[in-house]
Amino acid sequence: MKRNIIITGAAVLALVAGTADGQYYQYELASVDDEGSLSIAQTNDGGFVTAGWRKVVDAGGIYNKDFYIVKHDKDGHFQWLRVWGGPEDDVAYSIRQTMDGGYIIAGETESFEQNMELVLLRLDPSGQFLWAKAYPHQVAGDTIHHPHAGVALDLLVPNEEIIVTAYFMGHPTLTFTDPNGNPIWQMSYFLPPVPPMIDGALHAFTDVDIDQNERTAVVSGSLEYRDPAGTNTKYDDAILMKLDVNVGFPLWYFKYDWPFDRDDPDDPNVKEYGHGVDIAPDGFIYSAGKTDFGREFIDSGVITIVTDPGGVPFNMMRYQPLETDGRILYGAPGYASVEFDQRFFTVAIAGTVQRIDNFVPNAFLMLTDPMLIPFWTWAYGDQGGVDPVWPTWGESVAVADLTCGWGVAGRGELTAPPSFLGAGDNYLVKTEDNGVSGCNERHIDMAPEMPGMEMPLPVEPFQIFGVVDLPDLLRVVQGQELQFCYYPTCYTGPCNRADLAPYWGILDLQDINAFITAFVNGQAIADLNGDGILDLRDIQIFITDFVAGCP
Repeated sequence: MKRNIIITGAAVLALVAGTADGQYYQYELASVDDEGSLSIAQTNDGGFVTAGWRKVVDAGGIYNKDFYIVKHDKDGHFQWLRVWGGPEDDVAYSIRQTMDGGYIIAGETESFEQNMELVLLRLDPSGQFLWAKAYPHQVAGDTIHHPHAGVALDLLVPNEEIIVTAYFMGHPTLTFTDPNGNPIWQMSYFLPPVPPMIDGALHAFTDVDIDQNERTAVVSGSLEYRDPAGTNTKYDDAILMKLDVNVGFPLWYFKYDWPFDRDDPDDPNVKEYGHGVDIAPDGFIYSAGKTDFGREFIDSGVITIVTDPGGVPFNMMRYQPLETDGRILYGAPGYASVEFDQRFFTVAIAGTVQRIDNFVPNAFLMLTDPMLIPFWTWAYGDQGGVDPVWPTWGESVAVADLTCGWGVAGRGELTAPPSFLGAGDNYLVKTEDNGVSGCNERHIDMAPEMPGMEMPLPVEPFQIFGVVDLPDLLRVVQGQELQFCYYPTCYTGPCNRADLAPYWGILDLQDINAFITAFVNGQAIADLNGDGILDLRDIQIFITDFVAGCP
């Protein structure tokens, strides 16, 4: 009887699911030093963790970079700040939270053993040092991407093995380790010369994402090869490679090309570069990157790719960033800056756009449907007054799966570029679901152009080896928080008694299924009135709260 009552109620409740309002803000975390974030991830408490670099001065007055890791609470306030590094440059590029509440960070170091420059750093939930290890890598060995893309990581659940991109001896590499950083396999990948390449091509990886269902991984990046007619013209195309994460062997490798040249259609030397990648729950692959439209050093815009699990495209588009009055902007996604949002089956892409009148860069965030058709695009960082903020951020994007909206982190400057002026600070933006952050923002457009084409290529893996333990050089650092705007209306946990399952603040079939399962199996979470008995009163409370929706 109970089971029939619940299932009948579920059919009605599924039609009236509600969503939460959004919390949004912009913060700058300032210090006397120069710093910026290159990666952001949402934490299980609804906050964010960001990672990047911070310039520090040594006893001789020389500035070098260190890893820079900041934990932010759900309201954007920073809770702690850590730096790690030795006497030379050390930069953190990618960060994830582990299931125990700790953190794994991937970066590069020049402070220790040469050619062992890829670093994995593990912190506990309070930001304390657990271990650091180095692996075969060459800092800035990737000669294709400008600026240097660094390294990227992802975790394979439930054991949380780590996969991380790198570059070694002229070839991109992947290292797959156990949760303690001990290598399971390490592979470098070679492209043999096949048409349209007249010799061995260069290629480099920028991002990696694991398909948890298949135990496979997809890597994004770029390919560079020479003109087959011998004119020495360089061609650059975006690439995606899928591999078996258990052994590191490739399953397929595709290059993706948009040959139409704006200047000379008869000489299609358009350059495309692959940046971020993310995999949807159904195995479809979403990627974004940069194009020059065939006008190198004059234009730059956005490319987007959606493929089936086999790498065959469903849609490939390129977009010209524009002001709403039609003025052209230079722009491109950041590295590792694509996220498929399972809440609404949308895709968030973050990057940077630059005005041609004053060369001031702003971050942008674009939201698309599953076929990569834009819903909206916002530019952030327009700050009036005596001390404007010129954000050069937009390197990464995190979907706020447990709450609402999206988070973007990077670097803001209190003076106009160039960045060597040393006035940069860590910058954090949290938006509403509609992209609004509350201040210093404007709408921009992404004008679509024709689709591209794909081509499969062979790729050959070969093993590399190496791991070195690194010392505990973690330090606690203070910072000064600057708040530009804040709207405290976002939920970071259940909004009422019917909100039993993530995503918090959204009442949907996940909550209905959680209540049904708990009630039928006599689990305590279904005892909504707390009287120790599962009965019609609990069902009535669930229905009432579900129909009422989240505020």
